[in-house]
Amino acid sequence: YAQGPVIAGLGYLSVVDDNTTLAGNQRANATLAFGGYDFGTFKAIAYYDGETAISVTPGAKRLSVYGIKAIVPVTADITVQAGISKANHVTGQQSHDNAIITALKATYKLSKRTSVYGLTTAANNGTTADAAIDGLVPAAANHVTGGVAFGIVHAF
Repeated sequence: YAQGPVIAGLGYLSVVDDNTTLAGNQRANATLAFGGYDFGTFKAIAYYDGETAISVTPGAKRLSVYGIKAIVPVTADITVQAGISKANHVTGQQSHDNAIITALKATYKLSKRTSVYGLTTAANNGTTADAAIDGLVPAAANHVTGGVAFGIVHAF
């Protein structure tokens, strides 16, 4: 939904795994809700993401992520975004498996349809959380993992 300075959205996804060799829950689902407002000098957006995963762990908790971000147009061609979110039940445990995730992104428009960006993200894990930024670098509980990305975007 977008009307004037207000934006909002809601999404739901449900997946069933037919692999009968796994015990336990064979269904995964995710819900995403967001809302925001364009104040003219910046946009503010808040969001919630809740996910259950196909799991063989009885009693695994639902992953939930709450976050806010601000998008600031520095010039007509440069935009900066900053965000912070809290992920609860990263490993599905009962407690202390939370992570605080921060991100900073800058985008530069090369043309009407093409832009380049730089992004840095960090996950500060709780005492049992193991959130990783890219899924490739092993994460450790009670530590900070991070990453840097650069890219180009072209809209067709």
